[in-house]
Amino acid sequence: MQTVRTGVVGAGFMGRLHGRLLAELPNAEVAGVVDARPEVAAQVAEEMGTQAYPSVESLLDGISNLDAVIVATPEPEHRPAVEAAAARGCAVFVEKPIASNVGDADAMIEACERAAVPFMVGHILRHESAYVAMRQAVEETRLGRLMTAYARRNATIQEGHRLGGRTSVVQYLAVHDADLLLWYHNSPVESVAARAVRGRIAESYGTPDFVWLWLHFADGALGIIECGWALPEGWGGWADGTAWQPFGDCRMELIGTDDVLSLDLRTMNVAGVDRSGWRFPETRHWPLVNGRIGGAARLQMEHFLECVTTNTRPLCDGQAGRAALTVCLAAEASLVNDGAEVPLSAIERRKEFERSEGGQGT
Repeated sequence: MQTVRTGVVGAGFMGRLHGRLLAELPNAEVAGVVDARPEVAAQVAEEMGTQAYPSVESLLDGISNLDAVIVATPEPEHRPAVEAAAARGCAVFVEKPIASNVGDADAMIEACERAAVPFMVGHILRHESAYVAMRQAVEETRLGRLMTAYARRNATIQEGHRLGGRTSVVQYLAVHDADLLLWYHNSPVESVAARAVRGRIAESYGTPDFVWLWLHFADGALGIIECGWALPEGWGGWADGTAWQPFGDCRMELIGTDDVLSLDLRTMNVAGVDRSGWRFPETRHWPLVNGRIGGAARLQMEHFLECVTTNTRPLCDGQAGRAALTVCLAAEASLVNDGAEVPLSAIERRKEFERSEGGQGT
């Protein structure tokens, strides 16, 4: 079994999660950790039993036989790390969203295609069993013709505070469901409209608390995505000091001419109640199972390692990540235009205009 030597760039929550997974899997090795904060890089490297590096370039220069790189930095920092890794012949896994603009997404896709290395975008729900079951039903044509789809992804207000306005709820949460709807339905999205609701998060950081998106597909189907990060503190505050960690309010419903598919992960299959109220622990995305990370995160990383060793295209490649991003950018364009419907072609035209002006994207 080939051991995939992998560098981790970005040691925040997701970078640590991916690093721990790599350390636990038998065919992987964490070869180094990069973070802009030296103390964090040193701490995480010690946890992983590896070495800390101050930059992507020093990681690539310091390890001659690196096979892959995980990029889990903030989105505006994805492109230089991906391009540098691809230029050295490393396969790349980048956290979602692929980028903060289409120009950067295209540059990363082109860099990985030029180097002929696998490029995977971390849309974890393509590896979550309930969402996969819905995809299987669609593939078997049991749904018939899709008429409407509704997705809901609401996180606690603690998550909104943790992000502190560095990104939008659309690019942070709705991008998951945009990818899923594009995965489920093979008709292109022609236009997107969006409306925002502002509360405590908007007061603190200037970003909406909740956003609703309407996706208009070319065949007449309608997709609706509800996303937010302002569920009250009590939804997840109980988790302090316990092994149970909260997740959020997540649902998906597909209505076709022949069938209805419905998913509800509010309780994550397990519920408890004590003097403080009901508790719904996270059991599906990255639960601890006998001391090791399981769930969709593990399946996703195993898939990436398989793509590296076989040099095959991932289930969610750069083009898929770009498509989900484009939907989200159209939604954000709608928000600044009083909820007007924005054609996806307008996002492509804006990218071309900015390229002609010498910019790198939207």
